[in-house]
Amino acid sequence: MKIKILPLLLVVIGLVLRLSPHPVNFAPISAIALFSGVYLPKKWNLVLPLLVLLLTDYFLGFYGALMIFTYGAYALIALWGQILKKFKIEGPIGASLIFFLVSNFGFWAVSNIYSHNLGGLITCFLAGLPFLKQTLVSDFLYTAGLFIGYAIIKYVVQNLSRHYLYLAKLV
Repeated sequence: MKIKILPLLLVVIGLVLRLSPHPVNFAPISAIALFSGVYLPKKWNLVLPLLVLLLTDYFLGFYGALMIFTYGAYALIALWGQILKKFKIEGPIGASLIFFLVSNFGFWAVSNIYSHNLGGLITCFLAGLPFLKQTLVSDFLYTAGLFIGYAIIKYVVQNLSRHYLYLAKLV
């Protein structure tokens, strides 16, 4: 798979899955950000997940100052993917926790629902725990799908290329 096709494919996957009906916090953006950080060149790995967010937010609606934290969380997840690539470790749980911490902190910071003190911040994080479960499941499933799917496609393409070269030598 050519590297230029891969970013386009990830954008299409992100658009279709985020704009399709889905449970709350069950979207592929963290997986796309993580995958981008691991497999895409640096010029793409921060831009791509933010591009998917921007395009889908255009249709779903923008949500004010909280967007800074949401977009920042996904940028951090792409950077987390770069770290994972360097140390050869997996990270969907880390991606989920990054999003949970940054987005809930952002919600606490920009809303007037919780008092702006340590107690209010803790209450905000506790209120967000039910959403963390959906995020963990979503990130695990989408990350597994992207990484395993990519490995399978890469394996098939490499083996087809080898067989094609072998057959070409026979002719």
